[in-house]
Amino acid sequence: MDSFLGKLIIAVVLCMGMFYLLDSLLRRYLKLEKVNFFKNNYVNDKHQKIDWILRFVLILGYLLVTIIMSSGEKKTTTIFIIFVSFSLLNAVVLELVRAYLQKKYAEHKNEYIPTLIQLCLLIIVVPTLLYTKFFGWFD
Repeated sequence: MDSFLGKLIIAVVLCMGMFYLLDSLLRRYLKLEKVNFFKNNYVNDKHQKIDWILRFVLILGYLLVTIIMSSGEKKTTTIFIIFVSFSLLNAVVLELVRAYLQKKYAEHKNEYIPTLIQLCLLIIVVPTLLYTKFFGWFD
């Protein structure tokens, strides 16, 4: 396995572990039930329908971005930054919808708090890691 790929896998695992640990601690502190980390936990059927519609629209957005990016000569770093930015935007939209529906329809009214805290952390961590090249690890 080449050095870049190995470092990338380690970085992704560390970030996922950090988010999992944060979620566990917040849920324990707020006395909320545990949720499966790798499964979509829908609040109700309305949430599931809205989520799937948004995912379909966002996939169309990925296709549109791909077509636009392939129409001209772009540097690899430009394509990567645009792809990561669009992915972050997708995560923000999906998680804001999830937080809104959790606030409005969830059994436990504090269910939205871990979602919003994780979203804020994601908005801070991803650009920071990219800007600093994982704190100099990918120089």
